[in-house]
Amino acid sequence: MVLGDDGDRDLVNEAAGRAIADVFDPNRFELFPMRADFSCTFLVGKFADGRQFFGDEPGDYGYDPATPPPPGPVRVEGQVFDAAGNPTETTVLELPRELVYYPLKLARNVERHRALMADLRTKRDEYLRATYGFERAFIRVKQFSFRECGPYRDPQYSNLGAVDDPNADLATDYHGPRGYGESVYGGVTGEEYDFSAGNHWVCDKSGTVVFT
Repeated sequence: MVLGDDGDRDLVNEAAGRAIADVFDPNRFELFPMRADFSCTFLVGKFADGRQFFGDEPGDYGYDPATPPPPGPVRVEGQVFDAAGNPTETTVLELPRELVYYPLKLARNVERHRALMADLRTKRDEYLRATYGFERAFIRVKQFSFRECGPYRDPQYSNLGAVDDPNADLATDYHGPRGYGESVYGGVTGEEYDFSAGNHWVCDKSGTVVFT
């Protein structure tokens, strides 16, 4: 495994006279991938100008006519990133409340409830597209914290590229007989990361939450 870019890998293969090397670019660890359907709790996507967004998923809520929802639009707060994944500012998207709240009488059974939820989500997506140029989409962003939630990587990655102590007894060394490289290899090849959301989520390189 070569720490660098494709050019560094090619140099190693050229020197060896055959293809023996794979490459890992450590700059990829600056970015955290997230699918459009990353979580039902969060809204993930992009604006038409290339900016990226991670924020609250508005969801849908039934109400009894005797206790109607508060007046005014529903606020969707979130973190904005530039096209390169750098956090820039927070923003608020507003949705008409009828795209979030619905009378309970409209969802009296499971089938009607599912159909209503799907219809409301479609209408919310259409509204966000028309009003803000926003689409649910895959994003790749740098580390951030939103409502004390956000992605991070295990401290083991601080050892990425570290040089082993030539005087260490590798048979008993904490990092194992293959040194620092062995301690980070699994994470490097899998490109996994962690997400703190009140509990601990593990995510893979496709931006999918694989377990919590």
